[in-house]
Amino acid sequence: MQNYRTPGVSQTTSIWVNRLLCKRLTAGGTVLPEACIDAVISIGGTRQTADMASKSVRVMIEQAAILAEREAGWTTLNKAS
Repeated sequence: MQNYRTPGVSQTTSIWVNRLLCKRLTAGGTVLPEACIDAVISIGGTRQTADMASKSVRVMIEQAAILAEREAGWTTLNKAS
């Protein structure tokens, strides 16, 4: 989270997230950072551990999490949302 707290001048995503975090916190809101380090996926009814070394798998899991957050009525700060 340090790069979001004090982003460098060329870190456009970190600057963008920093601005949103500051706005939310200044307004008295709450920020709950989340990180996924492992996941289980189901393919054809067979459950298996997700290969988190694969960027495409990580993106798929991130998109699934964003959809679940929308269904729950949460506001995400992720650009992909």
